[in-house]
Amino acid sequence: MTQPKPARLLLALFALAALGDRPALAQGFGATAVEPAVTALPSPTPLALPVAQVAAQAERTLNELRGIDVATNPGVDLGSLDAALARSALAIDAAEIETSKILGNKPAPSQLEDLEIEWASQRRQLEDWRRQLDGEVDRIEAALAQVAQLKTRWTATRSTLRQGDIPAALVAQTGTTLQAIKDTGRIVTERRNRLLALQARIGAARATVERKIDQLSESRSRFAGRLLVADSSPLWALARRSRIDLGLVDQTASAWQKLSVSVSAYSRAETNRFVLQILALLALAAFFAAAGRHTDVAATGRPNIGDDPLRVLRRPVAAAVVGGLFLIPIFHPDAPTAVRDLLMMVVLAASVRLLPRWGLFANKASVLGLALLSLGALVTDSLPPFSTVERLLLLTLAPLGFAWARRARRLLSELSLSRTTRVVASFVFWGMAAAFMLSLAANVIGNVSLARMACLWTINLVGMVLVWAAGALVAKGLVALLLRSRFLLTLQSIRTHRLAVRNFIFRLIDAAAVLGWFEGQLNYGPSMRVLRASLPDLLQATLHVGTMNLSLRGAITLGFGLWLVFIIAKVARYVLEEDALPRLDLPRGIPNALSILVRYGIVLGGVFFVSSAVGIDLSSLAIVIGALSVGIGFGLQNVVNNFISGLILLFERPIQPGDTVEINTVLGTVSRIGIRSSTLRTFNGAEVILPNGDLVSGAVTNWTLSDARRRVDIPVGVAYGTDPHRVLEILLQVAASHPEILADPGPVGLFAGFGASSLDFELRVWLSAPPNYLLTRSQLLLQIHDALGAADIALPFPQRDLHLRSIDPATAAAALRARGK
Repeated sequence: MTQPKPARLLLALFALAALGDRPALAQGFGATAVEPAVTALPSPTPLALPVAQVAAQAERTLNELRGIDVATNPGVDLGSLDAALARSALAIDAAEIETSKILGNKPAPSQLEDLEIEWASQRRQLEDWRRQLDGEVDRIEAALAQVAQLKTRWTATRSTLRQGDIPAALVAQTGTTLQAIKDTGRIVTERRNRLLALQARIGAARATVERKIDQLSESRSRFAGRLLVADSSPLWALARRSRIDLGLVDQTASAWQKLSVSVSAYSRAETNRFVLQILALLALAAFFAAAGRHTDVAATGRPNIGDDPLRVLRRPVAAAVVGGLFLIPIFHPDAPTAVRDLLMMVVLAASVRLLPRWGLFANKASVLGLALLSLGALVTDSLPPFSTVERLLLLTLAPLGFAWARRARRLLSELSLSRTTRVVASFVFWGMAAAFMLSLAANVIGNVSLARMACLWTINLVGMVLVWAAGALVAKGLVALLLRSRFLLTLQSIRTHRLAVRNFIFRLIDAAAVLGWFEGQLNYGPSMRVLRASLPDLLQATLHVGTMNLSLRGAITLGFGLWLVFIIAKVARYVLEEDALPRLDLPRGIPNALSILVRYGIVLGGVFFVSSAVGIDLSSLAIVIGALSVGIGFGLQNVVNNFISGLILLFERPIQPGDTVEINTVLGTVSRIGIRSSTLRTFNGAEVILPNGDLVSGAVTNWTLSDARRRVDIPVGVAYGTDPHRVLEILLQVAASHPEILADPGPVGLFAGFGASSLDFELRVWLSAPPNYLLTRSQLLLQIHDALGAADIALPFPQRDLHLRSIDPATAAAALRARGK
């Protein structure tokens, strides 16, 4: 039987639905479902524009293309960069030839250092150019992707328009737009290709630079390895020669000529840097001079280094030159070794001028000897390596240095120094003398590298000690001047702790000077640079404890970070308690609670931050903390109890610093509330440490919890027969005349009753300051005594009536006879 069409249609729909849900049906019958494969969807292709939007979108696209053209126009002048790269390539070729020539012989450390500075300058310049071009290329690549999308969309739009009955003008506008897109893409592509070509040239130049820098590093390593090997003829072999090799003299003259040419060439090329540096030094000198005129600087006595640092203001020019020491790396990062040595000579002269006249600085011969040694080191450093002139100059400098070290040690021994300082100074100067003698012996036997290293490094060591000591003195003078400024003196924390703050900052400056001096010594000479290069490996030495790995660098960072966290917390406490919180109108107890919370919050947050920074996973300690909590609960119950009690005192605030409290017969003022214990200062000066648990669980009398006023009761007794109204009037007059007695609530006089020997009265008064309780009570008693005496009111004394119930007759007769007399 043929089914009607609607039925057949419903049957077909049901079959399609069943086929579409075949996996689900299969699962229903116990078959295994097959997951459909997940395929990546292709990126959506831009659709053709609707006909109605073609005209408007064409105008927008042209505006967008103009923006792309402007945005992809290189911000770098490619012509100038091309010319600069050509000049850099020539300079690199010339430097490569010069470097190969120098490395082919036995280079001196100064020559290696100059070559390293030159190649490092080339590397920085190439790196700057590469960074600029990378940004340009990235921007152009993004623009090309945008142009490609526009081209795809408008190509699809033009194909769609050609298939329909569209006006020719609209089709032509589409073609014009598409042509503009192609033109923009061609222009942007040409710009990108030009940038890529420049990048390739920069990459080739960088490869050459890196290769030469590696060669210099290897040469330094070889130089350090030759320190214990004779690298020249012994001096007695040179003495057998009948004349000095004129070639060496010519080499010496050539080296001096090259040195002068290098210094003059750098001075001409960097005139602007020298001008800026001179202006900066003049500004510093003017500042020091102005500060010195407004500061009372004592000029008597002979202080040690660091005493009365404001003395540096008396020599503003020398202070400015020493302060300009830190400007040398800024203004002259690529200066040749000779230029930097000359600048350091000027700084050394200013340092000797600036340091106090004590010890070896008070002796003109020692100062002149140090200047000659420094000048000789500068001259020696510029001579050709392993030349006869260099060896003769080292042969002269070593004995002079030995004599200078002996004299300096003797001068320092005459000063009143501590035993530790005397031992350290003696050790240093004996070590210097030994280094000079080592240089002399190495020079004689032909180990010129070791002789040069020992002599010049020792002279540099002494000079840098003086320079950094003078730099520390200038920094201390600035700090002392800053601590006297009006702005800082407005802070209560500075006024109260100025000496402590000053000493702490001075210690930081001394530590920074020592670290700066040590870092400078690590940069001196190839062997010290080898030590410097090995420091990262030493700092990476790791200690493995279970799952925790801690390197030496991490341990140093952890210690310094924790120290800094506690210092910041301490400073924050002083600033909050003495400057910030007293200026705010806060309820009683809130300032102390905020101070404690901020202090412990800084400590806890700093500990977590520093620990995470050095790679300590604090989550791994959770199990350990959980295990220790059981032991803490049993073994440290009192500590935990006091800790929780401290938190209760902090938030509930029943007791605050400054309150007058009485606990366990102890009366005093609360001076500190800590997390574990609190401190109570009694009125006789003793300090009682009270666990916080006793303050929370025990009975505490707080005389100033909600009201600082206190009532004083003074009992008074007068003889019988005195007018009580007069007595009350006198008591009230005395109370009204005392300045410490409050008028509201006013004093009250009471007739307490009839005593055994007196009429009893009581004066009740209120005081505003409980600490003056005993003094005020004593004053009131004296005034009451004087007032009653002036009113002829007698004070009673105890009286007793004796009743005799029986007496001996003889005794009674004797008493009567005595009374009759």
